[in-house]
Order: sequence, then C-alpha cells, then structure tokens
Amino acid sequence: MKQTDEEYLESHFKEFEVQTFYTESFTSLEELVETFVEVNNQQESEDLDAFIDLLICMLHVDGEKRITPAQILEQPFISGISINILNPLTSDEIKDILPRKYSFIKLQATGQFGQVFKCESKHNQKVHSFKLPYSHHNMEKEAQLLRRMMCKGLEDQHIVQCMAFIKTRLGKAFIYENLDMNLTQFMATNCPLTLGDVRSIVQQTATALKSLKCMRVIHTEVTLDHVWLCAQTARLEVKLTDFQSSIHSKSAEPGMKLQNVNYRIIL
Repeated sequence: MKQTDEEYLESHFKEFEVQTFYTESFTSLEELVETFVEVNNQQESEDLDAFIDLLICMLHVDGEKRITPAQILEQPFISGISINILNPLTSDEIKDILPRKYSFIKLQATGQFGQVFKCESKHNQKVHSFKLPYSHHNMEKEAQLLRRMMCKGLEDQHIVQCMAFIKTRLGKAFIYENLDMNLTQFMATNCPLTLGDVRSIVQQTATALKSLKCMRVIHTEVTLDHVWLCAQTARLEVKLTDFQSSIHSKSAEPGMKLQNVNYRIIL
C-alpha cells in the first residue's frame, strides 16, 4: 500500500525538539579561548598563546599598530622561536662576557637555546659569528656533533663552519664563520624571492641534509631561522646551523614529534 507524503514522514522521522542556543559575548580573543579551548600540554599552550598574539597583531584596527606581511615572518608563532626565552643578554652584557681578544660588533639573532652575534678578532681583524648559550642550556651535544662534521669537511657541504670553541661563564660558545643573516631576516626585506634565489637556497639546504643523512643524523628543526646566509660572498650562499636538537637516526621512532609544528608536514 502506497503511503502518502505525510504518512511517510510521520513513520520515518521523529519530531525534533527545538532548542534555543544563547551566544555569549566576549571582550577579547583571550577570554574566548579561555572559555572554550582546552589544551593538553605546555607546548600546546605556548603555541596557542603565540597564535592569539599573531591574530591580535594582524587584526588590529589601528593601521599603524597592525603588522605588515613581512613582520608576520618574525612573529613567534610563524618563526617557531619560543615566546618564553629566558633573559636574553643585552649588548653590554655580551661585551662583558666576551674574551678580551674579541670586539663586539652587533647582535644578530636571539633563539631558543642562545644568541648569535658578530665579533672581530683584535689579533687579525677577522670577523666571526658567535653563538652563546643561555646559562641553563648545555651545548656539549651540539659541540661534539660539530667536531665530527668539521673533521669530515662538511663545511663544503653547506654545513656551518665552526672554527673553534671558547669557554665563557655561561658555558661553551661556538665561533662560526662570518654569517650575515638568517632566512627569516633576509625574506623580511627581500620578498618576493626570485626563482633563482629559491633554487639556490633549496639546492644548498638539500646538500646539507644529504650530508647529514650520510652521517645518520636527523636535524629535526630545519626552519628559516636555522638557515643562514654567508657574509661577503659573490653569490647567494647558505649554511645549515643549530644542531642542538639533532638526533641519530637509530633513536628515531614512529610518531615522534621532532620538527617544529609550524614547519611540520602532516601526512
């Protein structure tokens, strides 16, 4: 027996209760997040805070306070640099820590494990970039890996050349070759990059990663901040730096979260 439309609907669909939803009003993004978002760990909480800060800077109603696309690259959520860096040193404090045979030139970058700055040797006037750790970070693991790489001559494979190590009251500092700026800083003033520059950067970075693969080393933190341009070179030349988070391939396990979340490929 054929049912009418009304009979079919009555037999197949139950009557739905009508519910009323109330939209709460919020005075800020932070208040909205605190009300509805649950975080599971400290890292996720820091990432969320950095993301909210980025949104506020991007959406500011005052055009003078709103950040530009170039400045977005420098924001902690995009750059991957922790927003909780503990007590970075001032230029005067760095000068006080440096051995007397070096003259401080300028601070170049502040990262999660330490700071990079440029100095000149008073003995031969050669310019080098220094990496100085924060007092709470032990850099011995990275120092040992750099020694191995320099013994294999990997500075010719676009791995940063570490000239020497010096002791400071904050720990072991690294003396690098003369570096100019990292890719974050370079792209902030040179966007968009030419295809030729993109090709050079990709080729050289891939060469560095290939050399690490031969050593069975995983960098785990390849970001724009850890690829640096060499200073005073006729062509665009980059070097891969910062191996503090590197691991041996035999230590890698499925499911490990290694790469900074902002640069991670999700498959």
